[in-house]
Amino acid sequence: MITWEIAYRLRCERGLPIPLREEQEYEDKRLYALAHILDNHYRSIADLESEIIQKGKPQ
Repeated sequence: MITWEIAYRLRCERGLPIPLREEQEYEDKRLYALAHILDNHYRSIADLESEIIQKGKPQ
């Protein structure tokens, strides 16, 4: 079975469009949430890690 990473690389090499996948959407949401949390200076790194573990994967 071809993994998503291999399929992604093959598409890039061949100049094919990359479909937006659930993994990419999740990563975008996670990075946006991290940036928002880090913008609040009153939170410590331990609070940040705790919140990430508790929330898990967004829907």
